[in-house]
Amino acid sequence: MKVDLKILIVYDGRVDTSFEPNEFGLGPVIRNLTFWLNRWVRVIVSVVNRDVDSTPTQYPVISTWRAAVGPTFRFDQPGFNLDDYDQIWLFGDRPAGADDDPDNDADIATYALTDNELRVIADWMDRGGGVFATGDHGILGASLASRIPRVRKMRRWTHAQAVPRSYGRTMHQTYNIRKGQPPGDPEMDAHPQPLYLVNQAGFELAERVPHPLLCGLDGPIDRFPDHMHEGAVFEDDEVSLDDLLDIPGYGGVEFPIAQPDPSAPPFRPVPRVIAHVVTTYGTPKAFPALAVWDGDPVGRGRIVVDSTWHHWFSMNVLPFAEDNAPVWDDLQQFQRNVAVWLATPEQRRAMLITTIWDAIITAPPMRFIRALPLKQVGVRALDVLGRDAPHCVTSELVQSFDDALIRAVAPSTHRSLPPGALDVLVVGGIARRLHALAGDHLERLRAGQRPQIDFDQVQDAALAGLNDARRELLADLDETAADIDGLRERYSRSIDPAVTGRRPSVTAPVGPLAIVLERVEPAELTDPLITDPGARLIVHLDVGRTRLFGDVVKLGDEPREVARVVVQPGEELTMRAAADVDAIAGGAVECFADTLSDDANDWIGRHIPDPSHRLRIWYRIEPVHADAGG
Repeated sequence: MKVDLKILIVYDGRVDTSFEPNEFGLGPVIRNLTFWLNRWVRVIVSVVNRDVDSTPTQYPVISTWRAAVGPTFRFDQPGFNLDDYDQIWLFGDRPAGADDDPDNDADIATYALTDNELRVIADWMDRGGGVFATGDHGILGASLASRIPRVRKMRRWTHAQAVPRSYGRTMHQTYNIRKGQPPGDPEMDAHPQPLYLVNQAGFELAERVPHPLLCGLDGPIDRFPDHMHEGAVFEDDEVSLDDLLDIPGYGGVEFPIAQPDPSAPPFRPVPRVIAHVVTTYGTPKAFPALAVWDGDPVGRGRIVVDSTWHHWFSMNVLPFAEDNAPVWDDLQQFQRNVAVWLATPEQRRAMLITTIWDAIITAPPMRFIRALPLKQVGVRALDVLGRDAPHCVTSELVQSFDDALIRAVAPSTHRSLPPGALDVLVVGGIARRLHALAGDHLERLRAGQRPQIDFDQVQDAALAGLNDARRELLADLDETAADIDGLRERYSRSIDPAVTGRRPSVTAPVGPLAIVLERVEPAELTDPLITDPGARLIVHLDVGRTRLFGDVVKLGDEPREVARVVVQPGEELTMRAAADVDAIAGGAVECFADTLSDDANDWIGRHIPDPSHRLRIWYRIEPVHADAGG
């Protein structure tokens, strides 16, 4: 029992579906999607070359580049129905031809979608159809995608939108060339470029996490193929939300406003950048590479745009398949994440049900039993699901299943819940209800029968499990509220005006204490003082008049203990950081400062940087126990 996702890949120009190492081939991407082994979704890919083909063909038909005779395929042609597909993925090359970098926006019209095609696509997107779209430098891809609603505003497609060129000061070269690397085309090596992720407030998590598109089974997906001249997407604040659409006969609103709850203020989903990359040619600069738009709240299809199709083509990804397996695994997971994220809410809900069902009927006999509490069932089920899907992707499915529940839990409440609490409740409630159905199904299988799965019955059981989760959540919230009320009462009784002004004298030293640097990152990815490859970030740590640590640190360093100290009465701890980039700042510039004073016992714990710092440093102080060694 799996959910079918039907994707139509439309391409033109020099793009093909081959696996050729020197071509713009989509073969590796399509094979990855169609041969994806998992519990919950089956991806069915059809392809159409707009220049040559008259109708889409279901993969695995493979074709190499063919000279144009069209456009011959149109979205409004007789016999074609876009409703046969859940998503369209657009890999446009036109108006490229003999000229790889056309200069004139007027060239776009030669191969462009017609007004009627745009109406067909716009109406389909308004019914929930998902879109992925990309091109490359200059106006490559503009004929296919530059007028599609919302897509046109999320990525730079035209010279009028200041799209980066393939040369000169606007070029976005991201080659990661290693010292001593042998001669050859760096386009086709296995050295990736780093992605700088724009993390988001996690669903029911106080910490910020990557967007679900960039969540891998082994951690964040933060490496992509590099390229000599990428395009760019728009930053969040650069998107024009209220421009009129130039599609005759289409009356839809490009960025709709929703108000599902009359008591709440209106809500308008807006595009969001989820990753930046940094150029390696000339003066380094960060630019946005991936952006998304979530149309769920307004009943529209979701959108993903990418700065370049060179993150996808055979010439760029095959070197990783051969020589860099970890990056190749991440790239495959990213491609699959795009397909899942673009699915409709109904499809994502069905995915969650089917994967929980499969986890139950394939589990060892005693893994799920009816007597287990709901939360314990949820923990066990999530452990199984995590072998197929990253946790934040599972959370995305949970959120789609019960969006009303998610909206009811305000962000401030999320922070009072244990990490993963809602995932455990929802998955546990559904799994416990499905367990009864699965028992009967397994009994019939053991009896040699081939029982048919009644998905309506399975879905009804899942909805009952969802209500179980809601009741459990309400009970937890009531219990938490009672605990908070009791704690408030005890504290209110403990306040004694006669003693609040007194402080005990501190005479004993405190320690030994360990100081651990946890994380170092810039407040702004575009800050050249911090992100310049030549920047030296120097951290000094002093207690009293003693310097405990003074060394260079790097963005993304692993957590490490930098000092141990016994703090004497009256001493202060001071941590400072400076960035030294002569070409930019003319010398070292202080970008972080933090001072701890008073009782050193109060220093123990995690210290979170002030958002105003240009460099943000997370660190913790913890007591060193006698058996800790060192």
